[in-house]
Amino acid sequence: MTESQDIQPALPSPSVWQEAVRFWRQMPGKGPFLAMLAAWLLVFQFWGNATFTLFGRPIPSLFQWMGLVYYNSEDDFHGFLVLPGVLILLFLKRDELLAAPKRVWWPALGLVLVAALLHLGGYWVQQPRVSIVACFLGVYALTGLMWGPAWLRATFFPMFLFAFCVPLGAVGDTLTLPLRRIVSTIAAFIGGNLLGIPVVRDGVQIYSPTGGFHFEVAAACSGIRSLVSLLALTTIYGFLSFRSPWRRLAMIGASIPLAVIGNVLRLVVIIIVGEAFGQEAALTIETRFGFVTFALAMVAVFVLGWWLREGPREGALDPAPAAQSVPLPPSQAAARWIALAVSLALVAGMSAFLHRGKALHKLGQPGLKLVQTPIYDTGTNLVSRTSVGLPERVLDYASQAMPITTVEVAALPADTTFGRRLYTRANSPPLMLSVILMGTDRSSIHQPQMCLTAQGWRIEKQELKRVRVARPHPYDLEVMRITASKAFKTSDGREALARSLYVYWFAADRQLTARHGQRMWWMARDLLLTGTLQRWAYVSCWAQCLPGQEETAFERLTGFLAAAVPEFQLSAGPPLSP
Repeated sequence: MTESQDIQPALPSPSVWQEAVRFWRQMPGKGPFLAMLAAWLLVFQFWGNATFTLFGRPIPSLFQWMGLVYYNSEDDFHGFLVLPGVLILLFLKRDELLAAPKRVWWPALGLVLVAALLHLGGYWVQQPRVSIVACFLGVYALTGLMWGPAWLRATFFPMFLFAFCVPLGAVGDTLTLPLRRIVSTIAAFIGGNLLGIPVVRDGVQIYSPTGGFHFEVAAACSGIRSLVSLLALTTIYGFLSFRSPWRRLAMIGASIPLAVIGNVLRLVVIIIVGEAFGQEAALTIETRFGFVTFALAMVAVFVLGWWLREGPREGALDPAPAAQSVPLPPSQAAARWIALAVSLALVAGMSAFLHRGKALHKLGQPGLKLVQTPIYDTGTNLVSRTSVGLPERVLDYASQAMPITTVEVAALPADTTFGRRLYTRANSPPLMLSVILMGTDRSSIHQPQMCLTAQGWRIEKQELKRVRVARPHPYDLEVMRITASKAFKTSDGREALARSLYVYWFAADRQLTARHGQRMWWMARDLLLTGTLQRWAYVSCWAQCLPGQEETAFERLTGFLAAAVPEFQLSAGPPLSP
């Protein structure tokens, strides 16, 4: 054999695209699967969202709703990265997926039915987050229907990552409030007891009694954003590095203590800098060097992974089987077309119900008085000829009707009804009473905290209070009281602090609550049990005060509400015992 015969020319490595094409060509049943997938996704494109309205026009696409939420929320922006991440992980498992035995597996049709019912329920009660879960569960189930249980087992982890597509920014503050309290408690203990720095903790507020610094343990910094990021990191690391279930669960569970430790460290550094160099220096640390604590948390993840590493026998992966597909027998070839027909029939039935879904709702009666008084926006354009009948005079307060901002009019559904008046009296700060009443779309009502923070107010305290109302019978009206502050500069350039009290509650026909979660549950309950969409109203009253005068201002505000509420609210709480 000559030297030239010994030397074989090196074959070029296939590109990623070529590998992806090879993988797809060897997959059986591509045509029926693509038809099923397209039909399933079209349902969520045209009947995926029952709530969202943009500039007065309904947005039926669940995917468009998701994109708008991701784009407008830093806490949920990672949603754009989930689909590429899932596709990359599936590509990395391509040889295992090709070698897995494939067959039409009829039990997966039950999982498709569960996903369909989940979406019907989410659409019926106007909860798009439920529909997101249903959408990706259905995609996963359809792959199992076409390619069998071995495929479902092999793709469980990549598909599990679709859970991170569910936006949590709007509800994340509530979910992570215990985490924020733990972080603030530990940081205040370290600062005050171990470092000797005077620190006062009030809920999730940490401040110096001498005025050197004042911080809120915000949800974005010490709540949902850091927790979701670490949860995603530990989930991916755990499933890629370990095979034993307990090690994977241990790695995923480590995200919570790591989030706490990282944010405690960050907050302690901020306390030290704030005490030594003042508020501005501490703010610089908070805004520009937050990534350092997250980087330390990532290092901790890898250290934990090294400590949990599996032994050679326990962690050894089986050799990858030959990357080739197994042809389907003739019976399976026929079964996949039957599966296509059955799934299309299921999707057609679901689409027909969704098409009529909102029309089947019975609209409940409002729990507030409506009057034929026009209301205008800040551009003097007519918003509606009907408004909530807020009283013109309350006690010794006179009032004037206030316009609705053009931003609110554009963002909320067209059938939203408003009421807004500014109440004034001599030698007293004004009070703003405002009502937003939903029509057929629940997205008229949202968490009030979102508006306050968007306007630059920093929420310092939230607490449930009761206002004694005498008519139509004596009862206690439960309200949520928010104490908020905002820094501003005076005309001479000095920095000052504005303080405000914001009181709100929700009212529907014979239903009252100050709890956002309870209102959502009651609305879903009524829709499921009676098909009635209650017309919930969000009632709020705002008052500004000087720091230190919060309790005096609240007494004045509750006295005003006790007199005003019976004049416009039809619903009342249970009578007090004599």
